[in-house]
Amino acid sequence: MATFSPTVDAAVANLANPTSPVQFVICAFNENNQMDVVEGGEGSGGVKEVCEILDSKLQDKVATGSFLVTAVDDRGNTKSIRDKYVQFIWVGPKVGIINKAKVVSQSGSFKEKFFSVTSCSVQVRDVGDLSEKSLERALRSCGGSHQPTSYDFANRTKRD
Repeated sequence: MATFSPTVDAAVANLANPTSPVQFVICAFNENNQMDVVEGGEGSGGVKEVCEILDSKLQDKVATGSFLVTAVDDRGNTKSIRDKYVQFIWVGPKVGIINKAKVVSQSGSFKEKFFSVTSCSVQVRDVGDLSEKSLERALRSCGGSHQPTSYDFANRTKRD
């Protein structure tokens, strides 16, 4: 089971706050073996910025987090916009075999920390796993019978 730094609770609360500009949170193990928000791990750049951080800073880390995707349901005469949060577990390509094996027992606590803001969860081993096509497939499989007409991965669609 993983333990989390107190800063993570504040970051998750920020992410869940609809008036906050924060659109993602990324956490990784710190020197005290606690999950903590990484440098630059809170932001408003959507999934694109999440991929940049994972690819450039966390190749040798196990990380978890969540990011916002805007679900748009535009039926012509009515338009609904909903926030969807994708929780992820990242195992960087340079993570050692022992740390990869630990993820199995840690994944429950990773998911639990972001439970309040999770629409679906994905396992990520390569930033390609966070492509719009892959994410849309995951979101649609986690959704109910009433599906949105599209997803805005840059979160530019705003409520009227």
